[in-house]
Amino acid sequence: MEIIFESLAQYGVLGLWTATLLYSYHQTKKNFQERYDNINKEMLEILKENQVLLENGLREMREDRLLRMKNPN
Repeated sequence: MEIIFESLAQYGVLGLWTATLLYSYHQTKKNFQERYDNINKEMLEILKENQVLLENGLREMREDRLLRMKNPN
């Protein structure tokens, strides 16, 4: 990245302005990617928790149905 800044600095103010735009874009993209990765991790954890809850609920429903079939009272 420093090589790019040095090359752009040869063009004076316009080159430095371009370098700051590139750096700003790079930082924004980096920050966005970090937030995107964190959101994906959080969503994956939520989905895993929901899967466990659904499996437990279905298991309880099956067990309840079996108990009602054995004891129709």
